Amino acid sequence: MAAETAHAEYPPNAPSLSIDTTGIAGDPLLFTATGFAAKQQVVAELISKEPVLGTFFADSKGTVSGTVTIPETSKPGPHAFRLTARDPDLVLSSVINVLPRHQKLPPDGQLPDTGSGQRTFVMFSTAVGLLAVGGGAVLVVRRRRTRR
Repeated sequence: MAAETAHAEYPPNAPSLSIDTTGIAGDPLLFTATGFAAKQQVVAELISKEPVLGTFFADSKGTVSGTVTIPETSKPGPHAFRLTARDPDLVLSSVINVLPRHQKLPPDGQLPDTGSGQRTFVMFSTAVGLLAVGGGAVLVVRRRRTRR
């Protein structure tokens, strides 16, 4: 009796985590991660003194997907989102930016462009230009003085 050949994907795909990087306190947060063992238990956490957000199980291909709710008590700012599994050990994490509950995201999930980045660039460019002109003027004055 001959044994059947085992088929495995080689090289195995690297573990990965896909998650929205901005969320609002109290709203759902969707994620998908790969690289876990088949049917492995995976714990989702927001690392900021918050409780465990949920427990999930990887499918037969080692992929876990789910939706967790960002606690309404989460402080605005960056937080680490972490998925943890044991035996075999695997930890995947990503930084998410939590917005205050009263701030809503537009339908496309992107924050509006307030122009502050453009304004900062223009101001910085103007300052550099003025410094260059001032430095050039100082050099011209020094050269004129040394010629006399």
